[in-house]
Amino acid sequence: MQNNLKNLPTRITSNNARYGVSFCDSPDDRLSFTPVVPTSVYTPRPLRETPLNPNLTATDAVKNLRDVLYQGFTIPKRTLRTFDGNPLDYYGFIKSFNATIREQVPEPAYQLEFFVDICTGKAREAIKHLSIVTPPSLGMNQAMDTLHNRFGQKHIVVKAHLDSITDGPPVKLDKNSLDKFVTDLTNCQIVTEAWNFASELNSSQTLKSVFKRLHVPLQRKCVERVDLEADEHFAKFNQLVKFVKESAMRTNSFLVRFWLTRNQIRN
Repeated sequence: MQNNLKNLPTRITSNNARYGVSFCDSPDDRLSFTPVVPTSVYTPRPLRETPLNPNLTATDAVKNLRDVLYQGFTIPKRTLRTFDGNPLDYYGFIKSFNATIREQVPEPAYQLEFFVDICTGKAREAIKHLSIVTPPSLGMNQAMDTLHNRFGQKHIVVKAHLDSITDGPPVKLDKNSLDKFVTDLTNCQIVTEAWNFASELNSSQTLKSVFKRLHVPLQRKCVERVDLEADEHFAKFNQLVKFVKESAMRTNSFLVRFWLTRNQIRN
């Protein structure tokens, strides 16, 4: 029994040698741990040498990764605009799409998918079947051309702006309604002058239609101003815009609102 106990540390040492643990015979000695060097080293499987995009070089991949990381930490998050086929929103929509999707998503297939998803109404009906066109870059170009031809040509956008200021019910005699009307007039003026359609603004038909949308009290004030100035050049679009803008500013006064309301009731 005692012999077996004496031989126990030796057996434990021999059995655990492969773990690097050894026990000494002397009770005063401490446990010692000997590191074990593995006889074989694990070799991982080699990475796939062919990238997902065969035309993408390693330099381009690193650049794309750098750009994505930069955009994620520095560029603020933007909300994607949708487009329902209104020509007034076409150019703002295209600029938003190019800045948020087309310049940041390199794959044409994803670009086309996003493009169709953020279109609604008649705009989506015009391009939804282009998602099956191959290669996707061709479908993307056709979708852009389709929307431009249907909703983005200059004469179409100019007509939409003119309709927004000439068609519709009389503008209400409150500051919010007049401010909205001034915004529509100003936007129409900016677009038509930038694209050399200013003659459409100063046509008698446009001036008459804008004048008719003013309530009777404002029409009277406009006529009085023409009589006082006795200027044949007053009846120009920019002067009409200036008059409506001044009228919108004056409606913020309590006395002016009272006067306009009283005259509106009488008429």
